[in-house]
Amino acid sequence: MAWWQVRLAVPQRQLRLLSGAVVGMVAYLFTLLVALAGHVARDSGAMGVAEALDFIADIGWMPLFILMLLPPLGEWLDSVPDTVLLLTAVPAVQIAIGVLLIWLNGLRARSAPVVGTRWSGGRRELLIALSAALTIGIPLGVLTEAAIGVMVATVLGLVTVAIVGWTSTPTDLTAIASPAAALGRDRRVFRRLAVSTVIAASCVVGPLLGVLLALVEAMLSPNDHTLLKNLEDGLGMGFLLGFWSSILFGPAAALTRTASGPFHLARYYLMLRHRLPRDLMAFMEDAHTHHGVFRQVGSLYQFRHLDLQHHLERREDGQ
Repeated sequence: MAWWQVRLAVPQRQLRLLSGAVVGMVAYLFTLLVALAGHVARDSGAMGVAEALDFIADIGWMPLFILMLLPPLGEWLDSVPDTVLLLTAVPAVQIAIGVLLIWLNGLRARSAPVVGTRWSGGRRELLIALSAALTIGIPLGVLTEAAIGVMVATVLGLVTVAIVGWTSTPTDLTAIASPAAALGRDRRVFRRLAVSTVIAASCVVGPLLGVLLALVEAMLSPNDHTLLKNLEDGLGMGFLLGFWSSILFGPAAALTRTASGPFHLARYYLMLRHRLPRDLMAFMEDAHTHHGVFRQVGSLYQFRHLDLQHHLERREDGQ
């Protein structure tokens, strides 16, 4: 029995929806906390901090704002109270984005334990990224402004390349001492993926986007500000946009590039349905160590079928 195969007990469609819901709710709760922190900063007089936090929160609300630009849906959403939108429509949109990201990440998903990550992108990944960028960027630029369309298309293209081109290195299961050791290694990769995504999106994608924003602004409004001022504003906006994007992409990448993420989701799902013990790893270790139900072979547990058969035969003879 392998702990990473527990995910197979949950229908894959449900597991993807559950993963997407987790990613979307993380982004939604993060946006709420940032918006609250912005109000606190404004009340305390820290206007610069408040403006930065408000900008990050506005990025979180942006998908809903885009939906409100569509004539039939926008008219209906305008009639809904803001509180209802905040508690229903906003998380629903974030969850939908999370499900989409899980689907994109699923192109490089891993079902076995991993020990690291590596780049393996190629022409196919670039075509997927270009298609995603043009599909979203062109309609958005037509509905709003060209600069917004270019900005969103660039971010989406860069992130899609990173998502579909970055994969993980599987563990040599024969060299792992125990199931717990395999799970521990996989969890470390999960944390590294989440943190490295935040760093990469904030410090690499963000500045690139900032330079692009500055150039677009300079072309659209050449007489409004100097190029240096445009660069200063663009780098700040790019960093904040990259940082917020990583809150979505980090969990999505970690959940699909490792085995421990789906394992824990499946475990909690089955536990709530009373189909698994609360601490599955401790349960299996206890069955192996104290009761002899399992024998351990590297990172796997195996039933002692012959011993179990003899035990059942003895019970039948005793009856």
